[in-house]
Amino acid sequence: MVEGQEEQISRVSLAESVELLASAIQIEPRRLRSSDRSWRLSRVRTLILYVLTRRLGFRVKDVADYFGRAPETISSSTTRYAVRSLLNSTAGEEIERLLTQSNILHS
Repeated sequence: MVEGQEEQISRVSLAESVELLASAIQIEPRRLRSSDRSWRLSRVRTLILYVLTRRLGFRVKDVADYFGRAPETISSSTTRYAVRSLLNSTAGEEIERLLTQSNILHS
């Protein structure tokens, strides 16, 4: 991480981060919190959960509370996504593209 980014990230709340990420993907944030388990929405939700916890440093418990899910669900989803991103270079590119498009690191 570039020096100074820690401060920038900490100023963006969890709710604001979700808004920015959802906007970058062109999905309504409320849909991410819904119980919809369709493939597309689940995939997008998992990507956002991964970015929130693994890249932006939000606590799993806080993310779980915000999304109305169990912390174990968030943890297992993000772990599976992390493994997938290691095995698939396009997943890593997808993460970087999302962070760039959301402009979350520069808010």
